[in-house]
Amino acid sequence: MLSVDFGRKFSDHLDTVAPTKKTVVVNKVRASKYMDELHLLRTQLCRLERVWLYEPLMINKQIGHAARTAYHKERKMGKPNSTVHASSPLTPEH
Repeated sequence: MLSVDFGRKFSDHLDTVAPTKKTVVVNKVRASKYMDELHLLRTQLCRLERVWLYEPLMINKQIGHAARTAYHKERKMGKPNSTVHASSPLTPEH
């Protein structure tokens, strides 16, 4: 009993002297379509970067650079364009 009382009093004393810090986490609600498309662009970008690191050819570098540019452009715009596909970054749109 003495150790239980001591533990409780010690805990109460610590709470008054050094209270535990509380953090507030704010979750922003984002459009799921936007996040899904941006996630797909990021996944494609990472895959193309790995290909370029494994096979350092100039064409792989150009494809990876185009995918990175498309990803950052969509990220800055805030709303992805559904006509941009990371699987064919160098294919001209007609």
